[in-house]
Amino acid sequence: MKNRSLPLAGIALAAVLALTACDRSAPQADTGGGSSDPHSLSFNNGDITLKASGHPPATITRSGDLLIDGKPVAVNAEQHALLVAYRAQLGAIGAQGLEVGKQGAALGVKAAGDALAGVFSGDTEHVGEHIEAQADKLKQEALKICQQVMALRQAQDALAQQLPAFRPYASLDARDIYDCEDSAK
Repeated sequence: MKNRSLPLAGIALAAVLALTACDRSAPQADTGGGSSDPHSLSFNNGDITLKASGHPPATITRSGDLLIDGKPVAVNAEQHALLVAYRAQLGAIGAQGLEVGKQGAALGVKAAGDALAGVFSGDTEHVGEHIEAQADKLKQEALKICQQVMALRQAQDALAQQLPAFRPYASLDARDIYDCEDSAK
């Protein structure tokens, strides 16, 4: 995935950071794809800031308010609900990413322990099979992140449809979902 807007790794990292962003002392974390990526997303003290090439930054506050270039954008109740839903989907990705990360770390520790036990017992043949079975389960959990990315895209598209000021910041597309599913296989 080269220079894709808001790539999966960025989405997952951003959402995980969203879970910790409620802490006022949390530092700003930028998850943009680098200077060549025209879109980026960052968290700062619980606020989400979206950047799109050629547009001022847009911030969705903790309370679901939209600021563009630091100025409040007037929204109706439906638009506010869509902003809140968009933030919630980022949180869901973060929760799933955190769970997959925990499972991956546990699998790594277990694999190392099993490999060491296999060396000492002389039975190394079955270690790889067991690890592969666990890794397949982990892949299935990772695919759940892709389902969350689909839900994020739906939330993004609904928001962009109802709130024209958000449209330049709506960067997820079908290719991002395909890339997510492809990378999780």
